[in-house]
Amino acid sequence: MERLSLEVLARLVDEEPSAEEKKILAGNPALRRELEALREQTKALRDLPAVLPPPEGWADLEARLEQEGLIQMPVGGQRTNRWFLQAAAGLVLFLGGVGLGTAVTGATDGDAQVATGPFDTVEEAVQAVESAERQYLQAVGAYQQTVSRGGNPATSGDPASRFAALEALLAASQAAVRESPADPFFNGVLVNTLMERQQTLRQISGDNWY
Repeated sequence: MERLSLEVLARLVDEEPSAEEKKILAGNPALRRELEALREQTKALRDLPAVLPPPEGWADLEARLEQEGLIQMPVGGQRTNRWFLQAAAGLVLFLGGVGLGTAVTGATDGDAQVATGPFDTVEEAVQAVESAERQYLQAVGAYQQTVSRGGNPATSGDPASRFAALEALLAASQAAVRESPADPFFNGVLVNTLMERQQTLRQISGDNWY
């Protein structure tokens, strides 16, 4: 059964399919449902209020995240793709208020400890959250660029390793959405992670990825 790539499905969210694409969709009910789900998710995200974080510096935020034990600054100051992935996961934990014990050690819900920031006012917490959103976006972007360049076989050359990394990011983004279900940023990260995870599963299930 013919399929359409995720890139084509993403394009068809807003565009009319070509004659060939219509033929493929007509013969694949599961693919039609997948496209409809993407359209519904996209519409729901567009209907949410926009989040426009103000420009902020990252030095104070990095210090707070390090204090919370969510990230460790790299030795020598060089940020590798592994650090960006750690920072991305740490920032989702920070923003979503996820129990650090559960996320890192797999503890039960009763053993989880909620990470809280040392803020004196609500305004300080809001500023840190807005800054964290932007840095998380930068971290994910840097990670995706590294993967697309194929610079690290541990993340880009091996779909199984990539899938494991996406599973961690998916769990963190799901927790963030549970904490803030109306946040378009978190929902966007969750939708994109689900799409990347599905694409990686297809690659793993293929015959020639290895």
